[in-house]
Amino acid sequence: MGAIRTGLSSFFAVITLAGFANAATLDFSEITSDPSTATSITLSNATLTHYDTNGGYLYLPDFGASTDSTNGHGSICAMAQSNCLGSMTITFNQDIQNLEIGFRGADAGDEVFVSGWNNGALTNFTNITSDGIVDFSFFGIIDEIKLFNDSAHSGLLYQDFTFDYVNSEDVIATPLPAAFPMFAAALLFGVYLRIRR
Repeated sequence: MGAIRTGLSSFFAVITLAGFANAATLDFSEITSDPSTATSITLSNATLTHYDTNGGYLYLPDFGASTDSTNGHGSICAMAQSNCLGSMTITFNQDIQNLEIGFRGADAGDEVFVSGWNNGALTNFTNITSDGIVDFSFFGIIDEIKLFNDSAHSGLLYQDFTFDYVNSEDVIATPLPAAFPMFAAALLFGVYLRIRR
């Protein structure tokens, strides 16, 4: 019976720990000076760097209600050629997962390629051509993202960043579908031990 209790305790501990998250965001209100000519901005949890062969800079726009972020922490644009046509890298101070980014201002012909990186290795990538909040959790654990702009119109604003920190103290939770077979195996093992006595 002790094995069954141990199996049940482990199962519910995994499920409980999976529910806790270290949710964070990029807060552009941390920038107190005008960054309209900066090619790099350092926040408390990430460094944003503009890169584009045509030059440019990072810009924190205040275009009014039509471009406000929904989380109230502002938007950022990689300027090039007088529009949001530049590209940028965001390097996080520590590993993250469950990344979501809001995109705003897409017009026909606008496209941004987003790629996730961990220790210099590509984890995954996709392209964005419309407004909305996009879930990049399929990138897995990353420490950097690259937003490569391939827009033909005015480009996109980036906003509403949310993510979870990955800490070495965190228990790596087993996804729920995989947890059930593990629970069943622990239960059967407990029954086996009980029968052997």
